[in-house]
Amino acid sequence: MAPRCRSEQGKSFVFVRVVRFAHWDWPPAATSPSTQTLAPMTTHEYETAIDAFAKTAREFCAWAESPPLTPAAEHFTAARLVAKLYASALDLPVSAPTDAPDAPRVSDDAYRALHKRFGALPFQYYSEMFNPFEFEAAPVTGDIADDLADIYRDLKYGLWFYEHGHVPAAVWEWRTTFGFHWGRHATGALLALHCYDQEQNGL
Repeated sequence: MAPRCRSEQGKSFVFVRVVRFAHWDWPPAATSPSTQTLAPMTTHEYETAIDAFAKTAREFCAWAESPPLTPAAEHFTAARLVAKLYASALDLPVSAPTDAPDAPRVSDDAYRALHKRFGALPFQYYSEMFNPFEFEAAPVTGDIADDLADIYRDLKYGLWFYEHGHVPAAVWEWRTTFGFHWGRHATGALLALHCYDQEQNGL
């Protein structure tokens, strides 16, 4: 899985993070790292959470694959769906990799088409701090079209497993890539979308 990339003045920035994966049995245990301080979830509740995430992932992918709406409608839809994805991903269990057939990847041509399609949003580039805990670091340039296209690519890959009956593989893909890849894109996009809305409304 490619690490998150950023561009600034024509330069490419590649950030690589080491991730430690927890190994869980399937069906998932009644707790996950994101919910250990909350009431334990039953297997039925986890299955409901997985199905809810898959539904939102489908909705996001369908939006990405459809012709763009007005810039204002695109802005609202992006904020609503990315927020739903982030919130529902927190309820996904952390599971071990499982044996499953290889799923088709989003091609480079399809990715470029998605990037172009997300150009319908009312802005593309924004400033952000990649690591908010590095106080001396300079800001980098974010690209919301890149954010949304990368989220799509990770979700679409997991959806293939889910829709072909390989639910544990789908959950592992979604949850782990959320932790080290698309979750970062989601938070960057959400902050930019929120700040743009503030700017437009004089807040």
